[in-house]
Parts: sequence; C-alpha cells; structure tokens
Amino acid sequence: MTINLDEIERLAKAAGGDKWTASDGVVWFDDGDSALQVMNPVPAFIAHDNLGTWPDAIDREDVALFAAAVNPAAILALIAEVRALREDAYRYRWLREQNSDYKSAWCVENIYNWVGEDLDAEIDKARGAA
Repeated sequence: MTINLDEIERLAKAAGGDKWTASDGVVWFDDGDSALQVMNPVPAFIAHDNLGTWPDAIDREDVALFAAAVNPAAILALIAEVRALREDAYRYRWLREQNSDYKSAWCVENIYNWVGEDLDAEIDKARGAA
C-alpha cells in the first residue's frame, strides 16, 4: 500500500477544524463561521447502526469516536512525524550503506564531535557530498 502523504495533507487542510467531538454517533466540528452559529457545531460525519454487521457489528459510537480522534490536526501531526522518521531512517540507511573504510574513517573522525541535530546536519552534509 502506497500512502500519498501530500494528498492526505491536502485533504486534511481542506477539511479544516481541529476540535472534533463525537456524541450519539455523530462527529461534530466547530467551523468558526458566525453565519452558522445556530447550527454550530456542524456535524461532519454520522455513523450508522448498520456498520459491519458481519461477522461482528461495529458500534456506531466507537466509529464516531474514532472519526473524531482522527481529525485534520491529528492527521497533520502524524504526517509531520512520519516525515521526520523517514528522514531519520534515510540518514541511518545512508550511513549503514557506506563502505567500511569510509564509514570507519568518517565515524572515527566525526561521530564523537556531534550529537543530536548537529550529528543529523553533518550526516546530511556528508550525504550531499557522497
């Protein structure tokens, strides 16, 4: 399965609202539009009782609570975390795949001089030169 983070990010931003709540199988969000004040909050999602009746029924309140928890703000935070983890993994894979001589020389010369973001920056710099 390929996850298109850019498209999911676009959709989450378009959906808007980060204060989603659930009650009685309905997900609500505050749209902040005073023109809709009489309807505020506006329902964003309604879970029906006939969700997944085989082999086990899915409780509509469980679905609504999940949908409210997976609001655009939560999705955007997850996307940011995935991107950061991918970058860290990319750094590790790059370092791991260097030949032993280069890796040994680079590590002995540099690894003890940097920590945290400084080490990330030096690996990124070396990746660009490799």
